[in-house]
Amino acid sequence: VLMTGLVLWLAWRLSQRLVAPLAHLSATAHAVADGQPEVRADEGLPGEFATVAAEFNRMLDKRDRALAQLAASERRFRDMLDTVELFAVAVDAEGRITYCNGFFLRRTGWALDELTGEDFGERCVPVERRPDREAWRDALREDRLPAHSEAAILTREGERRWVRWSSTMLRDE
Repeated sequence: VLMTGLVLWLAWRLSQRLVAPLAHLSATAHAVADGQPEVRADEGLPGEFATVAAEFNRMLDKRDRALAQLAASERRFRDMLDTVELFAVAVDAEGRITYCNGFFLRRTGWALDELTGEDFGERCVPVERRPDREAWRDALREDRLPAHSEAAILTREGERRWVRWSSTMLRDE
């Protein structure tokens, strides 16, 4: 009985040496998954757990560097679109405006908040071309837009401006 008790106590003590570090690693992973990217695993954990924690932290650091590079690239791309003297308009699959650059806004008289989320066809396409809107949306959804086209758009004041469009499909895949 004494021997069984000793074995059980020893097994319990050993399990505690495994459970606590595993719980810490698990909690760290959950914290990162829940939006706390600054959290790091404790590299002072016992034995091999310290190695796992160090590798986990290296993985997080690598991810953080990649995210910073992506953010910088997106910033450069947006800065380029915001300063180039060409119309840049992005729409979602339903034709709702998600982005317009400053040149487009200055030349058409629209304000960004007047267009963001609005249907491009309703706001910017002349009335006689609006019946073509469904065909345009279908082409947009099915990636069948012509690479180059010319079409009139409406300014905020209702004036027509002829635009030569170059269409590029950008997907969130």
